Amino acid sequence: MKIIKFFLPYGLVAIRRRLINKSKPNGIHEEQLRRRNYREEIKNNEQKLGKLGRLDNKSVEDVYNNSIKHLISRGLDENHVIEGSVPLSSLIEIDRLLADISDKKFGLGLHIGNFLGLSLNCIAYSMRKSYNSNYLMLSIDPDITHRNIPHPSKYCNELLYLNGLENASIVMNGYSGEKNVSNDGVEFDQSYNPFERFNQEFASTEVIKNLCKILGTKVNIVFIDGHHDATYVRKELLSIEPLLDRDALLIMDDVDSIAWEELNNLFLEISKSNKYQKVIHNDRIGVLRYVG
Repeated sequence: MKIIKFFLPYGLVAIRRRLINKSKPNGIHEEQLRRRNYREEIKNNEQKLGKLGRLDNKSVEDVYNNSIKHLISRGLDENHVIEGSVPLSSLIEIDRLLADISDKKFGLGLHIGNFLGLSLNCIAYSMRKSYNSNYLMLSIDPDITHRNIPHPSKYCNELLYLNGLENASIVMNGYSGEKNVSNDGVEFDQSYNPFERFNQEFASTEVIKNLCKILGTKVNIVFIDGHHDATYVRKELLSIEPLLDRDALLIMDDVDSIAWEELNNLFLEISKSNKYQKVIHNDRIGVLRYVG
């Protein structure tokens, strides 16, 4: 049969196919119609998505404010959105640091602890400006409930799209190191107990160590805002070090001498190492430059 079809002109093959289809049960024709309708539905949905408005941003302040407005419009609690994210003042400082980058080569960033993606979007926006769109932002988050918001990564990815940053961002679902308890063990209300849910939450672990195995390009910017246990973060920093390019910026959030004293002490300890130079330390963020 295949040999006959090879020698027959295309027109005869098409006629033969139509005759065969006419002889098939109605169920076959209905299935073909269903598939055609499905393809049309996909096409219509793609057209609708293409009309979805992007956020109008002209500065990192716009990214921050417009993203918050969008998250609140999606029904999220304003206090959780703002209190669970990096403040605008810190993001402006980071934006200024990145604006001073004189070497406009390719930029590779690593963001640890996304939550709803507010700081991720702001820093990615700043990187796009600094590296003339020649950049890539990697981020790691286990996508577990935080501040009673389940699956926060869906909002993070949504913001990346709305801010026009999705084409240079890879969001990895996992823990930077070993598995840890969400919310730093804090129970915000009776609906979610992080310790009780621990054995029901799953994501890849040791993502940083695995990145070290495959990344040929060194990282220029690292932002750490995941787990807040100093012992965990110390291990995290050690695993990140092989990824750092010379003069890379290492940014730690919540280096607060009162609320997060152990994290603050860890930052101060590292800043005295001969591998790093202290750039900023303001009781909210700490920035180090890696000198190797």
